[in-house]
Amino acid sequence: MALGHNKDDAIETFLLCLQYEGRLHTFAPVTYLSRKDITVIRPLIYSFEQDIMAFNESAGITPVKTLCPAAGFTHRQRIKEYIENESSINPNFKYNLFRSFTHANISGWKEVL
Repeated sequence: MALGHNKDDAIETFLLCLQYEGRLHTFAPVTYLSRKDITVIRPLIYSFEQDIMAFNESAGITPVKTLCPAAGFTHRQRIKEYIENESSINPNFKYNLFRSFTHANISGWKEVL
C-alpha cells in the first residue's frame, strides 16, 4: 500500500511524538504490518510538501480540499506554525530535524542526505 506522507509529515510527527509522548519517533519510509501481511511504502517521504504542491500546480493537478471541521485547529497545525517560525530563523531547521531520524536511530530510518 502506498501512502502520500511527505518529509514535512515525518518531521511534524516526530515533533508531536516528542512533545506529547516524550519519545523520539516518527513513521518509517517502509513499514511491514504483519497482522495484515501488508507492506506500507511512503514514496514521497523524501520530498517537501511545498515541492509536491509546486509540481502539482505545474502539472495542472488540483489538490482535494479537506472536509475535516478541525482542519487548521489541531496540534499538528500548531507544530507546522512552529516549524515555519523556526525555519525563518534557521533555514536548516527542517533539514536537521529530518537528518536526526538516523542520528537518533529511529526504527526504519537509514542514513539520509
